[in-house]
Amino acid sequence: MASREFQQWYEKFTSTGDICPIRLGMSRDQLRAIFGEPDDVGGTSRKRRDPRIWVYDGLEFHFDHTVGYELCLIYSDAAGHVEISIPRRPPSTPRRVDAG
Repeated sequence: MASREFQQWYEKFTSTGDICPIRLGMSRDQLRAIFGEPDDVGGTSRKRRDPRIWVYDGLEFHFDHTVGYELCLIYSDAAGHVEISIPRRPPSTPRRVDAG
């Protein structure tokens, strides 16, 4: 069962679209400090034992192991249809402008 903090956040998120205080790029420890322990975890493998996915009441929080397990995606689907997908976009590469 998801924490009261998660349920309050989710209600605010679904009515306003505001994900604060959650932010893409935050650590698992930061998410745990806000919502408590996840209801479920997943995304492990023989090579990577630390779960890359934390689940609170069916909403998945994905962490990218290549950058220190930072939050990179908030995701939910039902019956094969994506309901929520908030990906972290990689920083854009500055474009070079030639004087000329």
